[in-house]
Amino acid sequence: MNIVLVMCRRDVASVNIGEHIIDMTKPKSASQFNNEPVYEIFENVLMVTIDKDHIFYNDLDKEISRTLGITPDILVFLSRHSSATKIRTLTVHPVGNYNENPYGGLPRTLVYAEPYLMSETLRHLYKKSKDLDYRCSYEVTHHGPYVSSRTFFIEIGSSEEAWKDKDAGSAVASALVDALESFLDGRHSKKRPMVGVGGGHYAPRFTSYALDGFNFGHMVPEHSMNLDSILMALRFTPDVESVGIHWKGSNEKYLEIYKKLEERGIHVKKLK
Repeated sequence: MNIVLVMCRRDVASVNIGEHIIDMTKPKSASQFNNEPVYEIFENVLMVTIDKDHIFYNDLDKEISRTLGITPDILVFLSRHSSATKIRTLTVHPVGNYNENPYGGLPRTLVYAEPYLMSETLRHLYKKSKDLDYRCSYEVTHHGPYVSSRTFFIEIGSSEEAWKDKDAGSAVASALVDALESFLDGRHSKKRPMVGVGGGHYAPRFTSYALDGFNFGHMVPEHSMNLDSILMALRFTPDVESVGIHWKGSNEKYLEIYKKLEERGIHVKKLK
């Protein structure tokens, strides 16, 4: 298995995280990509650097394969998170678009999720951020790029002050390094993944379940919640076992989705 971490020179939070990973792991330079060193973080775990916005870098996995002669099974993008609220956040999320693609990727197209490593990273991120003034959570599936590898983003939000925060960069880097070690050693949670359905952007219900050891792949927020989006999320979540609905039992839209999934024989869990 080949895992590739992606640092973006245009993204101050990405560089913050990436430089902390280098400081922590003291990796050797294995080769070059994009005229930058390729760092061997662990065996079969590399870090590359790119110089254009990662959310618009479609087919990066193919370019890595052509240049380095490896096929990335998993891509992890180190990134900033932006929001109008400027809330300080540390997040992970899958990639793709349920509707159009103003922020990269392809319209109505998802990228394969990586439920086990992403969820393990969230759990370590929560532990590392306890003494920081940041909210730690999933985000639901959104934005690009489009790639064929299993993929997730790990992000610092939501302002330039937070992106440059060395304590946040250190916490995120440490969480990802620890999660990689757990994942590679097989010490991560083996619970088969769920697709999360319903709720808002920061997925508090799914985050709560993940911190208890559950693993999530794609997550479909309420504003994109329809049968086609959920079925697509199931197709692009490897090893998926069930759908977990952020349950609002009195809400007709949720009841309708629940019935449609059950009629198709899909295992549905009500997450209360």
